[in-house]
Amino acid sequence: MLPRQPYTELMSSCLVDSLTGLPSQSGWKEAIDDALVVGRDFGLVFLDLNRFAFVNHIHGHRAGDEALQGVANALNRLAPASRFGGNEFGLLVLEHPLDAVEKAARVAVVNAISSYETPALRDFAAKNETLNRSIAKRYGWLERPEPPVGAPVLGATTVTLLARSGEFQTASQIFVALTAAMDKAKRTPVQALPR
Repeated sequence: MLPRQPYTELMSSCLVDSLTGLPSQSGWKEAIDDALVVGRDFGLVFLDLNRFAFVNHIHGHRAGDEALQGVANALNRLAPASRFGGNEFGLLVLEHPLDAVEKAARVAVVNAISSYETPALRDFAAKNETLNRSIAKRYGWLERPEPPVGAPVLGATTVTLLARSGEFQTASQIFVALTAAMDKAKRTPVQALPR
């Protein structure tokens, strides 16, 4: 059995993302479980950064880390944010209209990472999309819809959920619903945001 001090530190580190300082997925679920116990309605915004791996490929992992930190800071100014790892984030919306926070989050993401959308990144993305489409066509796989002309290469797919009192018993149930909604959202066309 671990001594109490290291165990407490280990558990604390599991609840906080080391790169961004935001709560991790476990920390987010804990906050949601707390809101469920209180019995209040709340909203959730789940964000998945689109094509974010291109930042690492073109600008390097240090730039990718800086971009993730920028996104984390921008989102945390809107509502309590958390990072699930990789390029997924969540917002817990207690006081504001959910749709307004979702739109603001999408704009905040684009603004936080727009400096990384260079000509080299756009060229890399175009070549990658062409290759992916030819592979999908060859094997009969479901293709992702093409983004609208003029849409940024980098951005976020977002889904929201309004959790009404008594509708869910655990954060895990909510997370399953959000994940299913995200999978569906990734298969639908993305609307271009004004710059």
